[in-house]
Amino acid sequence: MNSIRKKIGLQFLVSNGATVANFALSVILARMLTPTDIGIFSMSAILISFAHVFRDFGVFSYIVKEKEVTEQTIKTALGVLLVSSWSVAAILFFTSGLWSGFFKTPEVSDVVKVLAIGFVFIPFGSIPYALLTRNLEVKRTSKVTAISVITYFCSTIALAYTGHGHMTMAWANLINIIVTGAAYHWYSTTPIPWMPSLKGWKKITHFGTGTIVTSTTAALDAALPDVMLGKMSTPAAVGYFSKAASAVSLPYTVLKSTIDYFALPYLSKLHHANENMAVAIQQASSYISVIIIPAMVWMTVMDREIILFLFGPQWVASIDVIPWLCLAGAAAVLFRLVAPALTSIGKPYAAAVPLLLVLLIKVVLAIVLFDGTLVSFGIAMAVGQLVGIPLYAMVNKIYFGLGFRMWLRGNVPILLISLITGAVSYLLKTYVHSTFPIFFSLLFNGVVFLVVWYACVVIFKPPIETELRNMKNSAAALLFKRA
Repeated sequence: MNSIRKKIGLQFLVSNGATVANFALSVILARMLTPTDIGIFSMSAILISFAHVFRDFGVFSYIVKEKEVTEQTIKTALGVLLVSSWSVAAILFFTSGLWSGFFKTPEVSDVVKVLAIGFVFIPFGSIPYALLTRNLEVKRTSKVTAISVITYFCSTIALAYTGHGHMTMAWANLINIIVTGAAYHWYSTTPIPWMPSLKGWKKITHFGTGTIVTSTTAALDAALPDVMLGKMSTPAAVGYFSKAASAVSLPYTVLKSTIDYFALPYLSKLHHANENMAVAIQQASSYISVIIIPAMVWMTVMDREIILFLFGPQWVASIDVIPWLCLAGAAAVLFRLVAPALTSIGKPYAAAVPLLLVLLIKVVLAIVLFDGTLVSFGIAMAVGQLVGIPLYAMVNKIYFGLGFRMWLRGNVPILLISLITGAVSYLLKTYVHSTFPIFFSLLFNGVVFLVVWYACVVIFKPPIETELRNMKNSAAALLFKRA
């Protein structure tokens, strides 16, 4: 257990270092590029994120969740990945004009073509990365992460500085894919055969078909704001919404890489060992929610200060939609582990039903409620996500025996902590530091928020309280030993 904790801690530090670097890059680009530049790339990138579902074909998840992986498994996985990824690359490249025509923005075509080329190189890094993740080789993947972050950061700044505009992130993405893939091969601990095979491809593609159903729906859900706003409004509106979404996603981004890295292999091992999945999912979900949901409430209170501090006054139009995006994000994070948990038991398709229903509700609400403002669109996204709560609760009950009452009991402390910390932050902003400069307002409120959050955790004792107490005791013992 201590070994796992150390690996989680290392992955958390490394992924957050990457998060800080990438967010710093986002802040810099917000001042080097225009909202239209960023909006054009966002509209192009959603097509690519959707295409990633098909190029992977569930190969990564298949390798990670399998009980045993042989050399033939790796060859077949590589063969399936090459066929799917290169097919997607060709389709994207030669149909890029259709996508630009859809948005009536010619520049989209050039961005899509460059991003499509990246699909040619992605398979060569995906297989070693999946094997390293399966074996929880955190030190090695951390080194690759560092190389990737430095490559993308430097190339993006250089391209933006030399006037590449909306093509900046596209070329930087291609450079990063090539360098990162080479790095994964360099640090791989498992020999990677260069000759692919399609022997036994049906087993992988059968599993992949199940993952595609869910992943496609998830990709459509993630792409929905950019697609609908791009069609119903302007590239600038897409840019404003994108910046608001990136700010709101920051608390989750702090944990995302760690969650993505450990969730599937950890839950797969529990499943193979016949452990109680309901208890494991409830506890792991609590660790995530008790951090993210109070942070979302805090961001709702400090929305204006956050946007102005991070991106500057030219992004002021992003402010009003933040509370609704925070509400949607809080609802979504409650069931963040449903998809990897279902994948770990070999039923990745089961998450598609609630995802699809939520997606359809969002589409209908966006059409009905959108009045040209970002707020109306944000309301549609939030309400749609809230409707999905009972649907996901039903999936938990059917597949893991996690009943609604057990789920609710586990989340009551999180709700209380969120309400108390949010109320304190609001009172401070209204009556104490309303006239402070933006930076000091964020700093003061943020520090008090963290203190109150920790006090609430100690009082209400969610599962994370035990981990924090162990960390405190370990740190105290280490300091005492050194003294």
